[in-house]
Amino acid sequence: MREAGAMLSYGARRHLPYPQHQLFDVAADIEKYPEFLPWFAAVRILRREDNRLEVEQLMRFRLVNARFLTTAQLEPPRRIDIRSGAGPFRSFHESWVFEEAAGGGTEVEFSLEASLRSRVMEGLAAFFLDQRTIPADVIARFERRVHELYRASAGAGRGRRARA
Repeated sequence: MREAGAMLSYGARRHLPYPQHQLFDVAADIEKYPEFLPWFAAVRILRREDNRLEVEQLMRFRLVNARFLTTAQLEPPRRIDIRSGAGPFRSFHESWVFEEAAGGGTEVEFSLEASLRSRVMEGLAAFFLDQRTIPADVIARFERRVHELYRASAGAGRGRRARA
């Protein structure tokens, strides 16, 4: 019999024509995730200490809800690491990495590794989460969100915050 805890692993990388700090700011605004990532039903920051956040998240995949706590470590404007060992997760590590590109813009890397506590949850995750499309979908939704908030200047990579 297979043990629970098999690792799920996702990742995607894309060049975006925006400055590093703008991309970091969008990814670091964790409470706004439900506005552009539909599987985030609710996100609430419980505690903020310097660049460390304790966050409660409710994720919804069709009929399955998962509420869990995470710790987000922010390293502006380069990196965000979100970790947990709570709720349905034996381990959970999501990261966003932002590297300035030599020709302008920023290389964005999104990755997620998770191990679930039960075989039932693993089966549901395998059924609902397509490892081939989820990373690209996350990056595409992130890119649309950035574009909604900022307008990239031609060539210079200096965006302006769009008015809400």
